[in-house]
Amino acid sequence: PYVLKWPGTYIIFIAYFTTYTLYSNVSYFNPFLIDVIGIDPDASSVYSVIRSYGAMVVAPLGGIMADKVFKSTSTWYIVAFAIAGIMWAIPFTFGPDSNVTFVCIYSILPSLVIFALYSVTYSILRELHIPAMVAGTAIGIGSVSGTLVDGVWPVLFGSWIDKFGSTGYTYIFMFLAADCILGIICAIGIGRHHKKCLEGKRVQLLKGQERPEACEW
Repeated sequence: PYVLKWPGTYIIFIAYFTTYTLYSNVSYFNPFLIDVIGIDPDASSVYSVIRSYGAMVVAPLGGIMADKVFKSTSTWYIVAFAIAGIMWAIPFTFGPDSNVTFVCIYSILPSLVIFALYSVTYSILRELHIPAMVAGTAIGIGSVSGTLVDGVWPVLFGSWIDKFGSTGYTYIFMFLAADCILGIICAIGIGRHHKKCLEGKRVQLLKGQERPEACEW
């Protein structure tokens, strides 16, 4: 009951939804390079491997940004989502006449931001003030949003490509840019929730507790 009543549970649902949407769909750059830019499928596969696995090396950077630089995961969310949103908008200007090498290299860059963002998704739990003893349940509920991402978005995006051809990729990138806006809104909500908890304006006790668990910052 505590988990279902606590606002932080629903916020983690949205947080995972937004970060996982970016993480799981950055791969659409692969067919984009083939269908719109016109590069060889084998060459596109090389960039896809770099985009999907090589970019993982920056994952620890997300932790550094959240812990050391901004000292707040929600603030890093805002910055990373803003950068990612801009990076999803730039491909609107790409077309068959664009410099192939530049576009191929650019297609890797969003992954660097997205991996650094996705890697710290659940570190937001500390600002949501979800006690460790129910964190597993909260994470499980949040992860349910991944079912929507994996089950619905591929069908939707595929239908856009089938119906609109190359223009379908523009719609996909617009959708992902909009997801970044939702992520920023969610991060702002996290910051406000955290502030209310620290001020004692939003408190809910677990069964048997006389006071909420202390949070050190």
